[in-house]
Amino acid sequence: MKYLILILALLTPQIASARIGETKEACEKRYGERVIKDGIFTTYFAKGYRVTVKFYDSVCWWISYEKLGSTSKKAYPIEVKVVEKLMSIAGKGWEETSSIPVFTEWETDTMEAALISLETTCKLVIFTKAGRAREKAENALIEAEGL
Repeated sequence: MKYLILILALLTPQIASARIGETKEACEKRYGERVIKDGIFTTYFAKGYRVTVKFYDSVCWWISYEKLGSTSKKAYPIEVKVVEKLMSIAGKGWEETSSIPVFTEWETDTMEAALISLETTCKLVIFTKAGRAREKAENALIEAEGL
């Protein structure tokens, strides 16, 4: 448990600004050359983290941080409290909206975040509500057109 708290504490600089709104060029400057691009996600490996990003018009609207090589177990309430503190650093107005043992969610008027705690990893995902709504609308259109 203490290792997961340390891992989350090390994420503080990234979480503090979440890098939402950065361009592809800014992300490449920050994280290095993208390693994987599969059409939906762009993944970078930087400083022991897997940073996965979704772009719209070359601007980041969805980002996740995951410590590589982690052998931590599921997050305990104390780790969730650490993330809540980090989310408060990221901006005012973050409010917990749901919490179960492996998943905690927060939101503001314009953004959402989730902490996913699985057997061997802990991942923080942050995204804009506008980006999520746009993605859902695009997926519904594709489905309606039968593509």
